[in-house]
Parts: sequence; structure tokens; C-alpha cells
Amino acid sequence: MSSVSGFRSRQVLARIVIGLGMGSALPYGCSSDDEQSQGLASRCTLNSDCTTPLVCVFQRCHAACKTSVDCTGGAQCLVSAAGGVCELSGEASDGGKLPGTGGGTGTGGASSGGANTGGNAETGGTAGTGGEMGTGGGAGLAIDAGRDSTTPGPDGGTPGCDTTWLSSPPNWFGAAGGTDWRPELHDPRWASAPLEQFAVAPAGVDSVGGLFRTLMKGRTLYVLFESTKQSPLTFADVVYFGVTRGTGGLGAYAVRMTPDSTTLPVKAPGAGVPRDPTLPVKTDAAYVDWYDTVNTSATPPVWNVHAGEIPPWLSDVATWRGSPGVAWAMTFKVDLTAIGAAGDLRAFHGMTIDPGSPASPLTFADPVLPATASSVNGETIIPSTSGDVCDDADPDTLLNNPCWRNLPAGGITSGISVAPADIGVLDSGSVTDRFRSCGAGGAPCPTNGSSIANTVRITVHGVPSFGVTAHAVRAQIRIADASTPGDPNAPWKLLSPLAPDGVFIAEQRTLTSDASWDWSYDAASGDATIDYTCTASANDYCPKLTNLADRNQCLLVELAGAPAVGAAFSSFVRSSAFRDVVF
Repeated sequence: MSSVSGFRSRQVLARIVIGLGMGSALPYGCSSDDEQSQGLASRCTLNSDCTTPLVCVFQRCHAACKTSVDCTGGAQCLVSAAGGVCELSGEASDGGKLPGTGGGTGTGGASSGGANTGGNAETGGTAGTGGEMGTGGGAGLAIDAGRDSTTPGPDGGTPGCDTTWLSSPPNWFGAAGGTDWRPELHDPRWASAPLEQFAVAPAGVDSVGGLFRTLMKGRTLYVLFESTKQSPLTFADVVYFGVTRGTGGLGAYAVRMTPDSTTLPVKAPGAGVPRDPTLPVKTDAAYVDWYDTVNTSATPPVWNVHAGEIPPWLSDVATWRGSPGVAWAMTFKVDLTAIGAAGDLRAFHGMTIDPGSPASPLTFADPVLPATASSVNGETIIPSTSGDVCDDADPDTLLNNPCWRNLPAGGITSGISVAPADIGVLDSGSVTDRFRSCGAGGAPCPTNGSSIANTVRITVHGVPSFGVTAHAVRAQIRIADASTPGDPNAPWKLLSPLAPDGVFIAEQRTLTSDASWDWSYDAASGDATIDYTCTASANDYCPKLTNLADRNQCLLVELAGAPAVGAAFSSFVRSSAFRDVVF
């Protein structure tokens, strides 16, 4: 434990809120007794391998269904080639589809951190060469049914995108010298959840001083908070998070945490594993307080205080100090099974950030900011109730708004989206999977002072017309720079010179004045087109790769709304997509 623990006080610690109560929820699918007696989850090859009326899908026996109402224990009805089947215990859904099956209908994740992601079987041009990443707390990656590690890439070689890795959650802690973890705040796998702004935030440029992501993978929430305000850490820097149990119970938990400024960073991973210049810190329990209540709908709810400890449902609490593009950040995991969560949930996100003397701390909250007397334990910025009795500072000043935001279990079905077929390299008006390059055994580079540029085009669907302005939706574009195809430890190259996540917080004039970016919008279709032209120096090409010996690489695009354009531009069915490309 750090030296802070000896003189710790509640005011020194950051808090996070997680909605919980008492009791537990059944795992997805049927009970364990049903699985043993009826053959659920048994390995199979044919339907005849399963006890009637179970069906064999994805090499497991499943119960058939038409809708989720037909499933027990809160399981979803997932789409497969054989029809609808109920999700099994521990089987993470990929947007209404079984893992690896792709296709189907599925619903999207929500910008509010919705519980599941959506997708279809679209691919990036050639069969099985693309995928769609989850959104707003989404649960994974929708890929084409024929797409796996043996599917040829665009040029017939090994594909550049590793769908298994891209669909896995970020893992920032591991054994010293290990190669199976990645201490990188901007791990590409966070792209499954859009970077979000707070509904309540300071005015002007400070409105993007704090940002957050919420990603759901299986039965775990992965949460990220980041501060872009460059100033030394103080005890005024605090993060808050909360989630209710949904249909699993009336209770809720609350935690607040401050970044750990004293503990040493973790030991480094193995050689060749991407990592930030400053490795993350395993946050000491002295920096964590949490609270719980058995009923958030009580008047008022009674919250119990647990000071200076990390609860069993909270893990991998990391403090990031000095990562690219941020002043500090915190990441952590929430075990939804441990909290007994089921069905639609509600959550709260908040931060306070010390911008440095003489300014006062900046406060960020989503969806609302309560009065201190109406906050958890009277000492946080978390509303003490998760119901619909809060004022969101709109003109009506009525207490008729959600105090905590909705996390719908089925996600949303309408909003902004992008698919693999919507991203690629512009060539004579068409979008392709080919980047023009030179050298390293390919075409010779120019010698006359000219250069080879490439333009990445992204078509974004479902962009609302009301309030739309240039660059109302932003795109962060990355290319894998792997020495071998699909290397999970490959570095990823940002095409824009902006810092990681910088495009999402840049002022509009920064993009409109930069000839590299182009934006157009068609109100009739609701489609926006984003072009980014990567221009090389003389006698070279762009984007320049370190490992051009491997010409099969992966293009990853993630979307987020621009600063202060409104919630409608942060409501995503699908916020990211990838496709195999060749140089």
C-alpha cells in the first residue's frame, strides 16, 4: 500500500459509483441444472448430437428461439445461420450474433454505453475482409461468417486484420516480461466504444477537458476516463462511475477514486509489446472509496460507506500518468456477474479536474449534476437516486429527467453507423483496399521531388440533419504497422499528425483550415463523407510504414461526435469498422 494510506481521508479519495443491491441473477441461458439435464452447451456437430429440441449451432447445443422472450434467465435470442438460438451461459454476444458467425440483424450499441453491439455481414470489398466494432459500451465485433485467420487477404496472402484480437477487450496489466498484455492507453481495442463527452461540462475549450468510454465485453464493463488538461495531479482530480443492477435488483453501488500519484508503475511487458512512455500504476486501495444501497428508489436512498478499499467486483484499477494526448487517465473493470446485473442498466459518469492555480476545479457529469445534498453520501457529484427525478438544466427546470443514464441491454437500433464497406482508399471515385506505396521490393519511389499520397474515405450513415455542421462527426484513422500479418503486438500508426484522440476534441476551424481533411453531407440520405489525404514528403509515400516488408495490413476507423454539437451526434449504432488492406 502506498504512503498515502497512513493519512488518508475521504476527501482525499476519488469516488466511483456502481449500482448494485443484494442477491444474484441467473446466468444467461438456462440454469445449470437445465444445462446438465437437457444437454445445453454440450459440444456437437449435428442437430442429432443434441437432446431434442435443442439445435447445434457454433458447435454447441442451443435452445431455439424467435425473440428473447423465448429465452430464460435474461438470455438474448441470437441470430445464426440456423435461425434464432438462446445465448448460453458465458457466451458473449457479438451484436445479436454468435461469436464468429457474423451476419444477421443484431442491434447496435448505444452512445450511452449500450450493452450490445450490432452489425451485418458487410465486408470491406472482398469476401470476409472486414469487420465492425462495437459501440457505446458495445459487446464486441461483428464479422463475416467466412472471415477467420485462414481467410486470404486482398492479395491472396495472410490478412492484415486479426479479428480475434480486435474483438477482444483491452488488457493493460500482466506479468512482467509477458507478451499477452498491452499497457497502452490508446489500445486500438477501445475503438469498440466511442469516446464520449459529458452532458454537463464547462463552457468553451474546457468542455472537452474530460472524456470517457464505456465498453461491454461479455459480462464485464471496461471503463476509461481521461483528462486532457495538462496540470499536476492533486486530490481535486477525481473520477466517478455508477451502474445499477437493472432487473437484477433495486440496489446500487457507488465508488469515487483519485488518480494514484505515489505508487510506482508496473514492470514492463516483453520486448516488442507496444507500451506508453510511462507505464500505468496499479491504483492503491487508499485512493478508492465505495458505497452501496439496497434500494435506489427509496426516498432518500441510504448509502453505506466503505472507505479505502477496492470492492471484489472492481478490478484492474489503473492510473495513467503521461500517456500521449492526455494529462492523466484511469481505467478499470466491473464484473457484472458479481454485481448481479441483468436487463437494462443505468449508469453515471463524472469527473472533477484541477486545471491548476488559480482556477477552480472543473466539474463534468453525465447525465446530470446534482446538488451536494442530493448526492451519494452528501459528498460526491453522483445523484443519490438513479430514477427519473432530476433536472437536466433544461429550460423547464422540472425534475423529470433521468438521474443516471440508460444502458439498454438490447442497444439502440437507429443512429450513426459505419461498416467495413464504408471505409477504404479512394481511387478514381471508388473505395478500394489498396494503398499506393513505393520501395521495399515494390514500385520504385519518385526521384523528381514528387510524392505518393493516399486518401482514406469514410462514409458515415444516419447523421442527423438538425444542427449538422462541418465535421460534426469525426474520424480517427489508424493503420497497423505489422512485421507479420495480424500481429497482435503490432504498433498502430495514426494517419493524422494530431495526438491520439486529438481529432475528437479539435476545434472545428482546425479541421476546416486543414486541406488534408474534407467533409460533405447529403441531407436527403443522412450520409456524411469524410476524406483524409495523407501527403508524403518528396520522393516518398504516405502513410509511411516501418514494416513494408509485410504488405498486408489493417485499416481501423473509429468515430465520435465533435465538441458541443449535441447528443444526437454521439448516438452510434456502430462507431468503428476495420478492413484488410494491402500496400
